[in-house]
Amino acid sequence: MPNSSNDLSQEQLNNDSIELPNAIKIAHNIDLDLEKTSRLLTEEKNNSSNIKSFSFDQIPDLTFTKVKSYKLFEYEEKVTQWNTFYVSVVRDLCKEHLSIIKQLVNKSITNANRIDFGNDKSYLNMSAPKYIKQDLYVETKLDANTIAKKLQLLLDFCGIKRSELVVYYFSENENEKLLNINDKKMKNSWIIKLII
Repeated sequence: MPNSSNDLSQEQLNNDSIELPNAIKIAHNIDLDLEKTSRLLTEEKNNSSNIKSFSFDQIPDLTFTKVKSYKLFEYEEKVTQWNTFYVSVVRDLCKEHLSIIKQLVNKSITNANRIDFGNDKSYLNMSAPKYIKQDLYVETKLDANTIAKKLQLLLDFCGIKRSELVVYYFSENENEKLLNINDKKMKNSWIIKLII
């Protein structure tokens, strides 16, 4: 009994000489893309167990990393971006050290050209200010390494042991990069196939 267009084998679907209706081609491409995506997600899940940590006594190179969480004074909080982590730690430090941190308004912790902390007036001159509390803003247009260095100096300025802040992070790996590329290809595949 011959196969109908809905009952094609995988071998027939892989054969380019067979003329398939556009809807079947789209479904076939989606299945292949979803299979690849599923495989990459499984690999990523297996690799996500490679969580590393550091305290601010010795900061590793954080290029191509993502933050997972941090622990400050035995309190752990989950975060997903380095800038979110920075704002969260500064807010935590302000709970006990607001007057000390306010001394840094309109100044740079690292003697850079731009200020790290601003107030209701000066935050307008900052690149990516985030509100902390009570007329206090922090600059967040920073990479992970710069954030770590600024927090190290901020801990010192507040008189807090560097070992009191521990960061949990992981390296961005090739699987994640491939997943992002595959996602873009899948979206482009949809657009191309729907035009046909």
